[in-house]
Amino acid sequence: MTLSELADLSQVISCGIVFISVIFLARQLHQAEINQQALIQQGRAARISTLSQQMAQHGVSEAWEKGIYGHPISLSELHQFRYLCRAMFMSAEDSFFQYERRVLHEEGYESFRKSIEVMMRLPGLQAMWIESAPMYGTKFATFMNDVVARAPVETDADELERWSRAVDAAKNKDAR
Repeated sequence: MTLSELADLSQVISCGIVFISVIFLARQLHQAEINQQALIQQGRAARISTLSQQMAQHGVSEAWEKGIYGHPISLSELHQFRYLCRAMFMSAEDSFFQYERRVLHEEGYESFRKSIEVMMRLPGLQAMWIESAPMYGTKFATFMNDVVARAPVETDADELERWSRAVDAAKNKDAR
């Protein structure tokens, strides 16, 4: 084998190695993207779980209930409600921007969007959003303003009636 043939063979081998390296790198990048999305989803779940646990604490849950339905509320309870709303809106803003930056997958965004659409049926949340909207960026504020504009208002009587029907349906499913 001549020196020229040996050089040609080494070039073919190095091209093959580069090609294999590119394939390996592409697989690593894909796996890194999957891992990043999993971490983002875990962070969202932890954030929402922590906020839900805080809302369920005695005293806080009463302020939350009074606030979401617009029942008579003390100044202290209003402050609790405002801070809970702020945490909820910031969490929503984070999910919104994660989706815009393509780090939150479509299913995560759909879950976020549906949750916001249901939550914003509550009159106290609508009022708190209107009060606090100027604190948020234009894109997120536009998104939330649209949700609020389309959301029907739900009262505590509506929620209790819906809950009662769901419980009755669950109790009666075995009777069918």
